[in-house]
Amino acid sequence: MIGKILAIAFCIFMSGILLYTLKKSKESLHIAKTALYPTSQDFQKDDVVMLINGVRVERPSLGSKSWKWNNVITYIAILIMVGFTGVYAFTDLVEFNSFVFFLPMYSVAFTRYYKPSFGILPEGMLLGSEMIQWVEIKWYSVHPMTKWHVNYGAHPELKFGYEIKISKGKKLEQPLQIVLRAKEKSIIEEYLIEKGIEKKHSEEAKFL
Repeated sequence: MIGKILAIAFCIFMSGILLYTLKKSKESLHIAKTALYPTSQDFQKDDVVMLINGVRVERPSLGSKSWKWNNVITYIAILIMVGFTGVYAFTDLVEFNSFVFFLPMYSVAFTRYYKPSFGILPEGMLLGSEMIQWVEIKWYSVHPMTKWHVNYGAHPELKFGYEIKISKGKKLEQPLQIVLRAKEKSIIEEYLIEKGIEKKHSEEAKFL
């Protein structure tokens, strides 16, 4: 009985997280439309080649295919969780062992199949669905792309690009990574320098 109660609570918790992240994604699209860089004109000219967490940044639009798929996948994940949890909690068709075996599938709920947002704004940087204030950024580093990089070859123009790491200085939190061309790297680095953000050398950043 306790196991079924915990299963229902877990399902509600996971569904809440999914709906919250969907809401944050929608908010980030609205914020990205007001960015100083890149602007809608930059995207229209296909003048932005940038990856965040291995996924290419695209023009912010609630009408885009990626946003529509993000909605569909989110609600399908919720329906699957609710359906399976209901079968386990209110019938005898599913044993506890089967339910525990199904739990890893819940991790799919955290996999975001949406195009991340990016923007330079007066108050900070928008990375994915997270708005980072300038005062939160402790340091950044720049690394030239190599053929061993996980995103090498993701786009022809990125083979000779760079990776920028943005850190909030938290030991238990990995730096945010942006893969981009030399052009975007120069523009973003200008903003970071203007805001007085410390730049770490590539070798030094490896140990932080």
